Amino acid sequence: ERSVNGMIAAVKAGRYVWKAPRGYINTGGKGTASLALDKPKVVKLVRKVWEYIDTGYAPEEARKAVTKDGLQSKNGEAISKSQFHRMIRNKVYMGVIEKFGLTIIGTFKAIVEPELFQRVQDRLNNTRKNMPVYKKDNEDFPIRGLVTCSDCSKRLTASWSRGNGGKYPFYRCAHCPRKNYYRDDRNTKDGLKDGI
Repeated sequence: ERSVNGMIAAVKAGRYVWKAPRGYINTGGKGTASLALDKPKVVKLVRKVWEYIDTGYAPEEARKAVTKDGLQSKNGEAISKSQFHRMIRNKVYMGVIEKFGLTIIGTFKAIVEPELFQRVQDRLNNTRKNMPVYKKDNEDFPIRGLVTCSDCSKRLTASWSRGNGGKYPFYRCAHCPRKNYYRDDRNTKDGLKDGI
């Protein structure tokens, strides 16, 4: 209880007393712990995360771009997808601590301006709202859900696949590994017709 009360007091004083996120390092000792900026090169790479997304990159494209630029996790590995998504939502990067139901401006320097951080959050929230909705009735796959797999007799789903410079339509079994039927193949058409 004393430990929690001490952390609450630290937050109210604008100090961050947990493990520093990428781009920051932990400083100070007991009672004075907080954050300081990491090496300028690391800070610049971290900031590019929000700059990439602000200019139109999808989160995964931004993650790959900053990885190619040289940004790594503190253990020297590429930043994972889950770590990256926590990172772009973390308000510490704009100098704000949100803990224990409190929202406090920290005593440490922000890596990302609040305006840029908020624009990226708006973009991320808007992207999530505009995600495509799965429709059972699809003019590209008129017999989806009507035909069954030749191995397990479960109904087939369907989707477009990307590869070799194009998009390709497949009927698929969600239960059998690698059980795909190419929509435009004559044998597939005859086989699927026979199965209806």
